This record gives sequence, structure tokens and C-alpha cells, in this order.
Amino acid sequence: MVTVSHVSGPLAGKSENFDDKKDRIEFGRDPDVCDVVYPADDTTVGRRHFALRREPSGDWAVDVYGDHFVDLDGVPVEPDQPVPSGAVLHLGRSDGPGFKVIVEREDASTKLGLTAIQDKPAPVRVLLRRLAIGGGVVAVALAAAIGGWVVYERAEREAERKRIAATYASLVEKQQELSQAQPRDDAGRIGQKAIDKLVRATFLVFRQDKEGHRDAQASAWVVGPDLLATNSHVAEIGDELEPGEKLFVRQPGAKGATFEVVEWIKHPGYKAFPRYLLGKDTSYLPAFRSSKPQEMIDLGGGGYDVGLLRVKGKLPKDAILEIAPKDEIMALTPGMALASAGYPMEQISGRQVLPIGATPQVRFGNLNALTDYFFLPTDAAHSFLIHHSVPSAGGASGSAIMGPSGRVVAVLNAGNYYFLPHLPRIGVAAGIGYAQRADLVTDMVQKRADAAFEADKSYWDWQMSNFKRGVDAFGDWVLEKHRGNSSSVPEIVSENKGKLEAADLQVGKDGKNQRVKVTRLDMSSGKTYTVFVYADNQTAIKFYLVDAHDQKAAESSGDNWYPSLNFKPPADDSWSLYVVGPDEDTTYTVKIYSWRAKDS
Repeated sequence: MVTVSHVSGPLAGKSENFDDKKDRIEFGRDPDVCDVVYPADDTTVGRRHFALRREPSGDWAVDVYGDHFVDLDGVPVEPDQPVPSGAVLHLGRSDGPGFKVIVEREDASTKLGLTAIQDKPAPVRVLLRRLAIGGGVVAVALAAAIGGWVVYERAEREAERKRIAATYASLVEKQQELSQAQPRDDAGRIGQKAIDKLVRATFLVFRQDKEGHRDAQASAWVVGPDLLATNSHVAEIGDELEPGEKLFVRQPGAKGATFEVVEWIKHPGYKAFPRYLLGKDTSYLPAFRSSKPQEMIDLGGGGYDVGLLRVKGKLPKDAILEIAPKDEIMALTPGMALASAGYPMEQISGRQVLPIGATPQVRFGNLNALTDYFFLPTDAAHSFLIHHSVPSAGGASGSAIMGPSGRVVAVLNAGNYYFLPHLPRIGVAAGIGYAQRADLVTDMVQKRADAAFEADKSYWDWQMSNFKRGVDAFGDWVLEKHRGNSSSVPEIVSENKGKLEAADLQVGKDGKNQRVKVTRLDMSSGKTYTVFVYADNQTAIKFYLVDAHDQKAAESSGDNWYPSLNFKPPADDSWSLYVVGPDEDTTYTVKIYSWRAKDS
């Protein structure tokens, strides 16, 4: 039996018992699915926050849902972490609603008796905290600690854990080398008065719940009497506030004033640009020859990621930063010295106290490169994406980046990261970050962002001409795969569009619903044909050819979104092409090629 005894929060003093028939205990605010139900207005707890799961051994473990916070005996839990009897868990925050879990095991008098007490490995995060030295982690000690932890893992996970430990240690070591390699004279190239003003202008963005608890979120900087500049993805926090929550900014310093955010404004291109890319089927690029057509290049780079926060009250006049004028923006050059101030807080010690007294971190780097939002070189007018080496972490989003003139030239918004199982994300050792050019903020402040953004759309269409559509990029790879010899030359015979619709629904031999569309193909004997079908949205499809006597003559192998085959007709005839896909609307393209000798 499992007993959940609530020690703090709205259910304090209450106990709930679950018998041995119960293999899963759900915690949250949704009474329809949760076994332990918190009040609907206690938004510290998620609707479905987490669950306790009985293992085959009879022990209990944690199932974490998304990014919901669960604390076990003072340490954030890991996925699948065991929960010993007597453990105290807190939800939402380390001081959030808490309860003790008491597990009564089977009677030791049973035939097999109880299993002997086992060694208990410490969770990875516990080891990391024990190894923390001055906000950093010693890579060699980390590898050794994780290696010791690996010994206690189940045998089938040992190889994976060792690989993760070695990779993590290597990445941390590379980051330390990169940090030591940063130029030390950058501060001298931007005047101290400008740096002092940058610090004064850099405000902390934090979220406050209805109980007054504060959570630091990001960075912003003063651009007007009641206006701060930041990222669109920071301004978007305002759209996510739950009832009773508010958004604030805090002035830096021991006695920094707090201002409530009453309006959050996103750049019109922030949502429109990714929608445009998705609508253009531009995920696959022919910019390199590859035997792996699944390789994709992600475009966009957080396009137009600038925003504004309007506050109640007047901000200090001496904190307003000047944005570089257009001619200075157009003259930005790789190698230029940069300085930024903000609140990096991801895996950074002391982030919890930032809402009490905000201390911005000043960081230096250089401008690495200038591109458009397609990551392509272009003219100065469209080089909106700044690649830089200013160190950052989660929380620095929205920071102003200052040039040698002491004026703001960019807004920090993104970086590159490794993602490893069970570990925090790690910045890529190359140290390449991204920022939005500051004239985008000027457009918003002067209320001309909509007009400027509309003018950019013609540039998008022009730049898209450099990209092949997915079907064309895959077509090159398919032809290479089916080429008989190096002297064979493909010729396009036909190209047609089709769509699997509700009217094409059939029940397959396996009893599952599928959609089938039939078209006719005329092919001649003595020739080799390549038949290639490409499905939009990566829908898994297949196809086969049927002769005039309803006999299957050829069939594509496997299910993917780009099946193909070579076919040599035994006679001049008309063949039926059956395209088969799942029970969902799917558009596809059929391309038929024939092959001839190079000199014929």
C-alpha cells in the first residue's frame, strides 16, 4: 500500500491511501484524470503535473511530464528516478505543495521474502551539484563521478551512460578552452561610460504569480520613457500568463525600482516568417551532394525576433539607450568589437535572487558574420541576422548588444546547443550566437514595422529561388541511386500531382484504413523507367504497378515519403499506378524518367 501524506500546501494534513492494485498515481489539478487532486486555482501545480509509477519489482519511480518541476528530498528529480519510502516531494517549486510517500512492502513472511537492501546511486544532478566549483564544473571530476554512477545502472544502459558522460565532459572542457581563448582587450575598445550606461539600462524581466512568488525570465533594455526593447519570444510570455499572474521588469542595483508590464508587442514578422517557410516546402536543400536525403537544414534563425514591453510609470531618463542610426547599421563589419549586458541564468548560480536585486552581467565578443534569415550572404539592407561570439545562456535573451560607438546595434536572441539525455543543454563549443539587427527595434518604436515587413516579402520570394523544392532535391538523389551506369542519362517523361482524399478510402487486407489512388502510365518495352513518388509533409506512402491483366508487376519497397523503383516493361502497354497512403489528406507528385545512353 502507498500512503501520500500532505505536509504543506492546500492539502496539508490530509492523507490518501492507495492499495496494491494501483500501479500508477497521477498528481495534478485535473479531477478527471488525477488521483491526487489539487485545487483548480493552485497554479503552482500543473493540470497533470507528474505521476508515481509502480515498477515490476514493486518499487515506485517518477514519471515527469514536460518541464513540470518536482523536487525529491531537496533535489530536482530525474526521469524514472526511484522514490524510496519516506521521501518528501514538492511540486512547482522547492517550497511548493509537499507530501511524504510511505510505501508498505509485502510481508517478509511470504515464500520468497523481501529483497535485500540495494545500493542507491545518486542522481546525476546531485553529483553535478557536489562537483560545482565557483559556478563551473571540473570536466575530469565530472567524468569520474558519472562513471561511478554508471556502475550502478542496469547493464543494458551502461554503454549509453558512459558515452553521455564522456561527451558531456568533452563539451565542458571545450567550453572552458573557448572561454579562456576570448580576447581580453575587448573592454578597452568600448568606452567605460558607454558600458556604465548599458548596465543602467538593462532591466530584468520576471513573472509573478498570484501568491507573489517571482521567477526571473529574461532581459530587456530601456528604449523610451515607458518602453523597453527585448525579443518577441520574451514578449510572448505576456500571452502565456495565467489568471492572477503579472509580468514585471526590475531596474538593476540594490534599490532598483520595479515596473509592471502593461503591454507586450511582438514584431509582425516573428510569426509570419516561419509560416512562410513552412508553406514553401523548403526543408531540403541541394546545396551539398549527400547519400542521406533525410538530412535537413533548418531555416529561419528566429527571424524578426524583437519585441517591446510597455510599463506603467516612467523609466529613468538616464537609462535610455540610443539605437545606432541607419548608416552605422549598414556599416557593420565582421570582427567589430561588441559588448552586451543581460541576465544569463540557465545553470547559473544565484538566478533565484535576481528578482530581489538584479545584477546584469557584462560580456564582450566580436561580430562574426552577417546574413539574412535564410543564413545566406546578401546585401547590407537585408543582413538582419548577426552572428556573434558574445557568451550567453538562457535568460540573456533580449539583451542589448553595443558597438564601438556606444550605441545599440543588435538584440541578442539565440544560440547553438547540444541536447543530451538526462543532462542540461550545453552550448556548442564554437560559441556562435545570434542577434537581431537593432533597426528592427527602431521600426517598431517609430510604428513602421508593418510597412517595412511587407516590403521584405518580395525579398523572401526572390531568395527562395535559390532553393529547390523537396521533390526536386530528392529527385536528384533518386536518379543517382537508380542510374544503371555512369553513361546513362535520365529524361523526364511526365510529372503529375495527385492527392489522397477521403473519397479514396479503402480497407486493406490487414483490416486497416488506407487511401488508394490509381492513375494510368503508358510505357514502352526496351526502355528502363524510374518511377518516383514524393509525398508532401513527409507522409509515409508506397506504390505498385499493375498490368492490363490486373497482375502486380512491381512494388516499391518500404514505407517512406519518397518511394521509387526502376521498371523495364515487357511490352508496350498502359500500366496502372496504385499510390497507397494512410487515412489522411496527402498531396504527392509522381515523376517518371526514362534512361538513354549518354551519346545516343
